[in-house]
Amino acid sequence: MSTDNPPRFIHYLGAFAAGGLISLMLLTNGTLAQYGTLLFSSWVPHLTGTVLAIFVLLTLRPARAMPGWGPLLSAGDIAWLVDRLLQGSPAP
Repeated sequence: MSTDNPPRFIHYLGAFAAGGLISLMLLTNGTLAQYGTLLFSSWVPHLTGTVLAIFVLLTLRPARAMPGWGPLLSAGDIAWLVDRLLQGSPAP
């Protein structure tokens, strides 16, 4: 007896979205390489993706991952951090 589920519309939508994102990444990489160095054009997408992934993982961590732990940063914490970074004030 097979337990495989047939692909649904959301699976196809996700596949096309991933393909579109890869195309956009290649276009950006090529444009950066045209106006800068190869090292710069390689590091910009990697650093951007790393920073975004860490931010998403820390901010939107599900509460069920560790009982008693919620998201690492709340919206108020992020606003306070951005405010302090823009003002150049040290943290308390």
